[in-house]
Amino acid sequence: MKGVKKKKISKKNKSAWRKHVDITDVDNFLETSRLEERIGTIDDAPDSSLFQVDKTPSKKSQKTSVKSKRKVILSRPLKCLSSLENNSKVTDPLTKRDKVKNRKNIVTMKHSAKSNSKLGKADEKQPQIAFDHDLWNDDKPTVEVEKKKSELEDKWFTKKIIDHNLRNTGVAAFKVPKTAVKKTSKLTAFEPPHPGMSYNPKKEDYVSLMDGVVSDETNIIKKNNHLDRVTTQMFKKISAEERDKQILQEMSAGLGFDVEIKQEDEIKQEFPDEETYSTINPPVESKPKSKQALRKKAEERKRRNLLQKSKIEKKKISDIIQIGRVKQAIVKREMKVANRRNKEEKEEEQKNFQPRRLGPMAFKEVDIDVAYPEEITGNLRTTKVTGNILKDRYVSLQKRNMVAPSKRQGVRKRHKVKSYVKNTHKGAIVKPINAKK
Repeated sequence: MKGVKKKKISKKNKSAWRKHVDITDVDNFLETSRLEERIGTIDDAPDSSLFQVDKTPSKKSQKTSVKSKRKVILSRPLKCLSSLENNSKVTDPLTKRDKVKNRKNIVTMKHSAKSNSKLGKADEKQPQIAFDHDLWNDDKPTVEVEKKKSELEDKWFTKKIIDHNLRNTGVAAFKVPKTAVKKTSKLTAFEPPHPGMSYNPKKEDYVSLMDGVVSDETNIIKKNNHLDRVTTQMFKKISAEERDKQILQEMSAGLGFDVEIKQEDEIKQEFPDEETYSTINPPVESKPKSKQALRKKAEERKRRNLLQKSKIEKKKISDIIQIGRVKQAIVKREMKVANRRNKEEKEEEQKNFQPRRLGPMAFKEVDIDVAYPEEITGNLRTTKVTGNILKDRYVSLQKRNMVAPSKRQGVRKRHKVKSYVKNTHKGAIVKPINAKK
């Protein structure tokens, strides 16, 4: 047979060479050389790893129990962890890498769990109890959450993974909001009462207390009088007849009863009989300007430009002279801004000692319970009870911005529903036969 002619193929490009040239033998050689580099060749391996001297009888002659087989299986490493074993003979390219010393071989999870459980029983301690819980509650919180969290904390685990594991193990770490710790007000929980409110006060303390109460009452009376003066007293009281008369006078204004009668001469001046058209301004004639007028116009323009330039130069000189004044103005402005900022900071700091608006209603100070002079007995047994502790604590919560101020809600009045009969249903109502009379 004649030999088959090889096709002539173009090999001018690299892609053509890769496509039509067979390099499988080169790839196989490189693959084997890389494998030998990782594992090593037979020449480099010691005899003990290649050959073995049989000192024990064959396994067929020995009878192994199931228990011994299980022990052997447990001693072997898991197949799933075989990818973690380093079998490469290639040296580390980084000579200065931090190497872990005393690295233990990979053992099975079962064996490690068994050994840890045996060691744990000997060194087991009672979990520490955190004294921040209800003593009558059976569930005692321990520090297991912190232990588990510290065990999971690693540079390889993200916060999301740690939270997920803690949540699924039943010891989730809840994030406390910042507002839970932040104080809503700098006011104290309990404000000491005025010394004049004692059952046996001093004369000076009682007088100062009464002066404060009187000043508050006078301010309230002044405010009520002012509102009465600018609302009720602004309008006069008139009779019904006078009111109707004023309304009639206001509504009839501008209807044309008092029209001025003009003279005939004035009317003729406004509306002349002649129908001739005439303009107010005279007609404009276009007169060409002379050379003298044009020269004067150009000179005037030039004079104005020079005057404007001289003004700009004077302005520059005056600005240079007034640099000191500008500096003083800047310093004054900065001082004014600093004073305003300090004032705003003080006002903001003062707001921490004042109740804020938390709802539709603003906080109002409660009237002080004052005992009149005849009610003061000087003895605790005969003193009349005033005030309410619960109300006082509730007002304190409102004042410290912990509860929104509100008013007592009474019974809602419902209007009576009007009932009527439709026009289509009107007529004689026929009673049923069995209806009672």
